[in-house]
Amino acid sequence: MTTARPVSLELPPQPPWARNTLIALFVLYALELFSRNILHLPIDLGIWMPLRGGFAPWQPVTHFLIQGNGVLWVVVSGFVLMLLLPSTSDMTTRQRAEFFGLTALGGISLTFALDLLGILHGPALGWSMFVTALIVRFGLLNPNASVLLFFVIPVPASLFVWATGVLSFLGLLATPSLGTAEYFGAFLGTMFWWRFRGPNAKRHALERKAASIQKELRRFEVIEGGKSRPQSTDDGTVH
Repeated sequence: MTTARPVSLELPPQPPWARNTLIALFVLYALELFSRNILHLPIDLGIWMPLRGGFAPWQPVTHFLIQGNGVLWVVVSGFVLMLLLPSTSDMTTRQRAEFFGLTALGGISLTFALDLLGILHGPALGWSMFVTALIVRFGLLNPNASVLLFFVIPVPASLFVWATGVLSFLGLLATPSLGTAEYFGAFLGTMFWWRFRGPNAKRHALERKAASIQKELRRFEVIEGGKSRPQSTDDGTVH
């Protein structure tokens, strides 16, 4: 039985690229609040709206840049981002872009599909779905870790993975909006990355290769010489 090792989510050192990302997000949010509430600019046109309720082609991209006036939620999301963003330092820039790209693709694809069915109401906005993807990635990479929730309560990191999936799915059922659909789609996109492109992809590829080899081996029939079939001499006489 594997013993869980405690992991305290303390503030890790921020590599330059992570620090610059956090600064850029802070500046962007400050500009958003100033533009909306002081200058009264129509920046909310970038929020992703349903197809039957104000949709525009640029919104699936621009909605990531708009957080809304919920300052506390943005601060909490930024804090979690500060904790987990450095954990991707083991990835190259290309791998990091692929990870976040597949997360976004999963969220956008599922949201579009459900919106076409006409079952979604309400907008989608913000980048907090990427924070969710980082939480899932952390749990997948450290399944045996014990995270100190609220810095006090030990919780298995693997629980974060499935809890995120279950809660995002239930959230979609409870409030079928573009936002909740995108969260669940982001979870599916992250799991797709883990299965086919992430660290677990090579293991699964080897397992598939091993299964293929076993299948080929079963096609061979071992024949023992001198026992399974009669032998004959050159003159055609069978002994």
